[in-house]
Formats: sequence, structure tokens, C-alpha cells
Amino acid sequence: MKLLKKIGIVLLVLLVLFVAAIFLVPQTFQVSVTQKIDSKPSTLYNIVSNVTLEKYWNPWQQQDTTMKSTYGEITKGEGASYSWESKKMGSGRAEQVESIKNQKIVTNLDFGSMGEGVANHIFEEDGQGTNMTWTLESKTTRPNNLMNILIKGEVKRSYRKGMENLAKLAKEREQQGLYRGYQVKEELLTDKHYLTRRDVVKMEDVPKFFAQSLGPLFKMIQKGGVEMDGPQTGLVYNHDPAKNELDIAAALPVSQRVNIKGAESESFPTRRALVVDYYGDPAGTTIVHDAIDEYMADRDLHFDWPVVEEYVTDPADEPNQEKWLTRVIYYLSE
Repeated sequence: MKLLKKIGIVLLVLLVLFVAAIFLVPQTFQVSVTQKIDSKPSTLYNIVSNVTLEKYWNPWQQQDTTMKSTYGEITKGEGASYSWESKKMGSGRAEQVESIKNQKIVTNLDFGSMGEGVANHIFEEDGQGTNMTWTLESKTTRPNNLMNILIKGEVKRSYRKGMENLAKLAKEREQQGLYRGYQVKEELLTDKHYLTRRDVVKMEDVPKFFAQSLGPLFKMIQKGGVEMDGPQTGLVYNHDPAKNELDIAAALPVSQRVNIKGAESESFPTRRALVVDYYGDPAGTTIVHDAIDEYMADRDLHFDWPVVEEYVTDPADEPNQEKWLTRVIYYLSE
């Protein structure tokens, strides 16, 4: 009986200490890590401000590759948001509430039952590099606040890992032109001439539009005795996501500028362009367009419409879709 009584007293003391700790340990939690990164503030800012790039550098997303992310209507800069679901990391939501270009990003975090927080990413130019500071201030619910004592060191280690990932990603972008796994190349392209048929088309109707347009264009070229000068091509003059529409032209390249009744023409003089070689289903080139957009943002470059997609591989000659080559071309503004 004396032993049971002693055990009861010990358990009671532990319970009292546990309850006391719940109310004595602060609910606020603060972490700050600063690290020098050999990249421009603009490159780092552009990566962090684009929530769709989290999977390439965020340490928690890399710890759980099965994490499911859902993006809001805005994905870059102030108002950009996403939510996540993870068996390992829990669920939550992040929204950028302040964005100062190339300097600072403030993000509100909602960890669900675990509480809320505010993260800051601060970019300060230092010579050829950047001093990046990543902070977190959160308010946790009781008794989850007891975890603050245990996880502070782990959060700091994760922040350092995240900044190592950022440094690697920024280096790939700045030095190799590598974006989302695609090589973006700057090339000087010589004169190009096209015979075209242009219309505003719903996204889902684009394949049908090409099928109905290229045959008649090819017959016009044959009848006119004009020499073809490359693969069939798409020219995109505008994209309206709200209406799910493309202002697009089906085009066949020709050796010289022509004027054929029933068709339009388009010509590009010799000029600089950004080019990416994409292999796979041509309908999947969205990631390439994102990569080129990010390349231009990092270098403050601009382009002129239309955007060009050259469908180099003829499916009739190559049944393996993974080997189909599409060249995506953005002509740079002078």
C-alpha cells in the first residue's frame, strides 16, 4: 500500500507539473535564421514569391513527397496562397499578405489545430550575393505550446536546409538557365515566314482547329508552288484564362513571304529569342511556358507576341509520344 501511495503521489506531482508547464510555457514561438546566398535578391525573391515552386525547395514538402498542395487563384506575389495536406506534416494554409519586390515577403500561416503564425523572408543585397533572413513567429494552442521547447532547434535546421535548397535552385537558374527541369536557351533566329489561318479558339478545341486548318494550308502551298521550310507550327497571339480561349494561328513555314488568297501570312525578322526543347505530349507544354516566364522575370526581359510552338516530330513517323519534340519560342522585345 505504501508503494502504491508513493506512485500515486509521484503521478500527482507529474500531473501538477504538466498542467503548470502548459500555462507557464509561452504560447508564442519565435525563430530567425540568416544565411548568405551567392545569388541576386531578385532571383531568390522570384522563387519564394511563386508558391507553385515550393515543392522544389521547401524542406517540409521534400520530407513528404506525397504532400498534396492546392493553389489559390493568385500564385505569385501579394495574395498568392496555397494549402497543404500531409500525413507527416499535418494540414494548413499559407497566404502572402505583403510583398515588396526583391526585398521582403510576409506570409500568414494557418496550422489548423496547431495554431497560427507569420513568416518573413527578407532579402538584402550583399556584394554579389544576398543575406537572406527567414523568420517565424507563431502562436500555438495549449497544450501544443509544450512542443515549442522541443521543436525550435528542428525548425532552425529545416530553415537552413530550405535555404540550401534555395541556393542550389537559384544557382541553376542564374548560371545554367535551368528552370523546372528545362534548359532555357537564348538564340539568334534567322528570318521566318509562315502561311497561317488564325482564329479565337476554346482550349479544348485547339486540336480540332489545327486538324481543320493545316490540310487546306498545305494544299495552298502545293498549288502555289511554294517551298515549305520547317515543321507545322502554332502561333499564340493571346491567352485569356478567364474565357479559356486562345487567339491562335495554325501555321506552315515557307521559304519566302507569300500572298495566297484565302490565307494570312506572318513573318519574323532575324532577332533574339528564348528557346526550349520539350519532349512529350504537346498539350503538356504549360510547364515550359512557366519556365520561360520565370527566366524572363529573373533577367527583366520581355517578349513580343505571338509565342511560337514548332511541332518538330511527325506522330506518323514516331509512335512513341515521349519522343515527340516541340520547340517553344519567345521572341524577345528589342
